[in-house]
Amino acid sequence: MSGHNASWPLVLAVMALSIMAASPLRAQDAKPFDHRGLAQRALELALRYSQERKTFGKPIAEHQAIQFKLADMATKVEAARLLMLKAARLKDAGERSDVEAGMAKLFASETGKEVVEDSFRIHGGYGYSKEYEIERLYRDAPLLLIGEGTSEIQRMVIGRKLLQRHKI
Repeated sequence: MSGHNASWPLVLAVMALSIMAASPLRAQDAKPFDHRGLAQRALELALRYSQERKTFGKPIAEHQAIQFKLADMATKVEAARLLMLKAARLKDAGERSDVEAGMAKLFASETGKEVVEDSFRIHGGYGYSKEYEIERLYRDAPLLLIGEGTSEIQRMVIGRKLLQRHKI
């Protein structure tokens, strides 16, 4: 993460509690937390709904297609978390972490969108109902993609930094 030198406990507290405003991290440093938090919540909603909703006499969570979707969602959320932790560890150690932070931002934003979409699909028609939290997440997810720059811009920055870092 770039910006202020955040300590590990603070970074983990920000991630766990989603308290971006109280953090000494700059707003752009907290973006991966926003995206991963959104994806984590969408996964939690999908896990709950898939176990409660029944079709053909059994919870939809027992259908292989839903299990595959949940597995992919959880894998992406965990990968985003690990990318953020690596960037935070480098920053905490006083090392450059701009490439890793960029990778975390890119992956977390793409993951946030994808996981929310998958959760929305699991909810089916109920996903459109304002009575379900997934409706708001589905509306909000696209905004997070452009809040810190588009994925294309992130890729451009990461590519430039990688070339600088590995100049021959």
